[in-house]
Amino acid sequence: MAVRFIFLKPIRKVKCSLCNGTGHISLGKPLNVEDGYESPSEFVQSLVHQFAENYRDAVIGNIKQYKCPECGGKGMVKAMSPKYEVGEGTVVAINMIANTNGANMMFAVSEDGNGSTPRKLTDDEIWLDRDKAQRKCDFMNLERRLVPIECIQIPQSFAKTIPCNEKLMRRLDEWRKAHKFETEIFVDEKLNLFDGYTSFLMYRMLGKNDVPVVIWPDEKRP
Repeated sequence: MAVRFIFLKPIRKVKCSLCNGTGHISLGKPLNVEDGYESPSEFVQSLVHQFAENYRDAVIGNIKQYKCPECGGKGMVKAMSPKYEVGEGTVVAINMIANTNGANMMFAVSEDGNGSTPRKLTDDEIWLDRDKAQRKCDFMNLERRLVPIECIQIPQSFAKTIPCNEKLMRRLDEWRKAHKFETEIFVDEKLNLFDGYTSFLMYRMLGKNDVPVVIWPDEKRP
């Protein structure tokens, strides 16, 4: 029996927001604002008349369609920020990869309905449980952005505590190795911090004005 795994795959293309994926846009007549007008009121009356004509044309369907300038008529554009979706496939090969840190398993997974080269995935990139994979996918798709550190709201429950030296030294070691912290700063939509306080403190100690945060919508907050 073939072994099947669930994994996350990056979304390369997303629906064009300008044309809503149709590949075209509908426009009425361009407004004429270059003719000479004797007074401001005459100019306003002309604009009102032109808007009324365009509205009438839209109602009766007398409008022209043009290729969407954003997507070039394809309806899809390149994703500007990393997004993921859940995929599923069959394991076609398993290899052992050895390095100075030990040995890791590498799985070649052929995606269902896709004849492309099998994906090479490590054991921490695959799941047997679709619900767990979906939760990971939802987490990866949360909005991440830089915000001014002074805009982050610290609850009193955090502000009154002093993290142990072990945690702070761990964060500092992470920064020395990768110039980032493994523990992300989690905030709600109003930038109230609810996790990642030690990372916040270290960013402040390092004098960072803007810090990366993960935005949890209220309905998804753990």
